[in-house]
Amino acid sequence: MELVENKNGILNIDFKKHQMNDKEIREAIETGMYGGKKISIVNDIVYVKTKQSRKGQELRKIIPTSLYDKILCLAHMMREHFDLAKTKHLIKEVGYVKSINSIINQYISECDECLRRNSPTILHPKINHVNQYTMPFQNQADDICGPIIPTSTTGNKYLLVFVYSFSRYTIIIPCRSYSFNEIFQRIMDEIIWKHGNLLSIRTDDGSNFKG
Repeated sequence: MELVENKNGILNIDFKKHQMNDKEIREAIETGMYGGKKISIVNDIVYVKTKQSRKGQELRKIIPTSLYDKILCLAHMMREHFDLAKTKHLIKEVGYVKSINSIINQYISECDECLRRNSPTILHPKINHVNQYTMPFQNQADDICGPIIPTSTTGNKYLLVFVYSFSRYTIIIPCRSYSFNEIFQRIMDEIIWKHGNLLSIRTDDGSNFKG
């Protein structure tokens, strides 16, 4: 299990600049310590030294607070709203976050989708039938993630996510807004014109998917 979106370039930002704008990381450079751990600087990127039971000592780059929202969105919201353990595992593959458990728990506790899923006051209807998709383009699940801070240099601050229900093939498209007009145009340009018509589209019934 990996943070695949990072390999696709979504986190290809000026990481050094974000670190240098982080007060705690700047202080760590002066003191040599961050969150009780020794630091090491490699190619102008600040790392902490952590101990792994099997690997011995390992360097993990410090994720600055300005990137917390983005990394949490990628590890939690765009990964089927993973729980603490799975979200933590994905983030640790990317870098080091101090007090990671409390930060993830706080993020999950404020996640609208998780609140809806876990609310004891909601009476969920009995599931009588589960759709089983048997071929490509039979169904596409759509969702939108954001706003993501900081906004990209081209003005994009949302991620439109398309998942083909049969193959689980995923397409991620940056957007400037989550308005119906922009989402509709993105679906036409990036899906319909390129791949053909879909038999059905599944959403969370949000207003941005309704004309």
